[in-house]
Amino acid sequence: MSYIYEHEEWTEHLPVLEEKLCNKLVSTAWDPKKAVDALVESSKDNTFSLTDFWSSVVVYAMLHELDHHSLSEQRRVSIQGKVPYPIYAAVDSKKLDDDTKTRPDIWFEFTPDEAGFFHSGAFVDMRLFGSIFENGKLKTMKDEKKHFLFER
Repeated sequence: MSYIYEHEEWTEHLPVLEEKLCNKLVSTAWDPKKAVDALVESSKDNTFSLTDFWSSVVVYAMLHELDHHSLSEQRRVSIQGKVPYPIYAAVDSKKLDDDTKTRPDIWFEFTPDEAGFFHSGAFVDMRLFGSIFENGKLKTMKDEKKHFLFER
């Protein structure tokens, strides 16, 4: 999704964007050094995760390109209402177990404006995503994470 949201009116150019993305997927040329450099850079952050590894190595190997845009930047594209407002969701695997798979608080939602758990109403402004909070208070402000699930 991050790939198409870089284009203001992507709904009008979807076939062209789809073709470009398909061409990237079948290409075999990629630079392992660039993947390692991106991985090393993201590992400097104390919030480094498997997601950072995935985006820096696996997705880059597939698409041969790293996306350094932040999710909050997608607001610019959808603000005029010409394209759908992106709402992404993930499951908090730490809360998954055999007895509670249907619990509503396992769902994590993120949009260009905020990220958090819908069930508990615990959200943070997306521009602060990656910052450190303690007891609901901003402890250490950091730049918005750019190496998240949105690598293309």
